[in-house]
Amino acid sequence: MPNPKFQVTTHFLGFAIACIPCCYYAYYLDQNTPSDEEFEVMLREKYSDNIQKSRNQRNDMIQFFDGIKNPGSNEEMERKIQEVLRGGRGSTKRHYAVDEKLYGTEEGVKVRTEAEKEAQLQLEKKKDARLKKENDGKKKKK
Repeated sequence: MPNPKFQVTTHFLGFAIACIPCCYYAYYLDQNTPSDEEFEVMLREKYSDNIQKSRNQRNDMIQFFDGIKNPGSNEEMERKIQEVLRGGRGSTKRHYAVDEKLYGTEEGVKVRTEAEKEAQLQLEKKKDARLKKENDGKKKKK
């Protein structure tokens, strides 16, 4: 039998058959979706309040970023920016800051030892509470 001039492999045939529904669906969407102008009119009718709200928020963000670019131009905006930078807290807390008036003094040593004792007490309380909870759990299992 002579070799045919046109051969279709099984992989190509499977791929072509799988693409046929996709092509039909793309044609259907192209014919039945509204044009950009119709879509924009529909959005304006149904979602005009959301669009206006979004525009207002955009203007607020523009003012906010202008305040970041030009510090000192608006005191209230500067206060809001500092609040955002602190994560909503009123003031920043430095955990490892050195207090110059206590550093190297006897009063500083007293404050440090008191803080260490308090931390040790808190640690022991947590440990006791955990052990008590574990013991209560063992008693209930028995």
